[in-house]
Amino acid sequence: MSYPGIHSHTSSVYTTAARRSSGQFATPSSRGTTPSSQGKGGEGSAKNAQRYGFLIDQRDGNKRRAGDVGFDKNTLYVPEKFMREFSNFERQYWEIKKNNWDTIVFFKKGKFYELYEKDADIGAAEFDLKMTDRVNMKMVGVPEKTFVTWAAKFIGLGYKVARVDERESNLEKNMREKKEKGKKKGSIIQRTLSFILTAGTLTGDMVVGDEATYIMAVKEEFSLEGAHYGIVFCDAATGQFSLVEFADDPGRTLFETLMVQIKPKEIILERGCYSDSTKQIIRNCLNTPIL
Repeated sequence: MSYPGIHSHTSSVYTTAARRSSGQFATPSSRGTTPSSQGKGGEGSAKNAQRYGFLIDQRDGNKRRAGDVGFDKNTLYVPEKFMREFSNFERQYWEIKKNNWDTIVFFKKGKFYELYEKDADIGAAEFDLKMTDRVNMKMVGVPEKTFVTWAAKFIGLGYKVARVDERESNLEKNMREKKEKGKKKGSIIQRTLSFILTAGTLTGDMVVGDEATYIMAVKEEFSLEGAHYGIVFCDAATGQFSLVEFADDPGRTLFETLMVQIKPKEIILERGCYSDSTKQIIRNCLNTPIL
């Protein structure tokens, strides 16, 4: 593929799903969800308002509120006093979720993947998944064999998806507990984050349709005379990988042309390193970009 006025180099590489670097635009995932303290009603509502009070006045991992300079929508501040009062399972969940706050976390539990709290609200609102209560949290669940189907559905609506898997069986947990002398009773199955999926990193059965879905990274140096770009974009499904570098006019004509042609699903940007013209073109050219 060629682009007028743009010098490019293209090669094929083997690629796997990559995690998204944080950008400066919001992910299109705020679809009317409510804090944990709402929607349960009666005693349950009051109980959870106290248990999950940090969800009422939400802050990022550095205690900044939305609207503050440097606010990080990817993280959530969970005060230590709450972590101490949680059950072992709750603590395990929130240790992962607080670092992936803007991501739908599929949490493995037996033969199911479960979504909790805000993610459960989204699952119920978007797909009418049945809501229930589990380990003090709102929960919806899907069978483990349907993970690919459900992940694709969430990603199709603009969400990121994380999968947390069990790293041992109940038998292995019991054997581990016997070896760990002095360990307190009540330990739980070990779980860790396996991967994060986004619209620009899908491969295999998760790819829908025949059109390429590109993930793109953009570097810009700019002045009053124009801009100089270095851009890389990749179709994760095929491994097609392209690099382009070019100088552009003050109106960013070449950059806008490239954006219209490629239509990336996901863009990786450095925070605070782009001209207003470049940011406006990105917003104008993309419907629901993940950045």
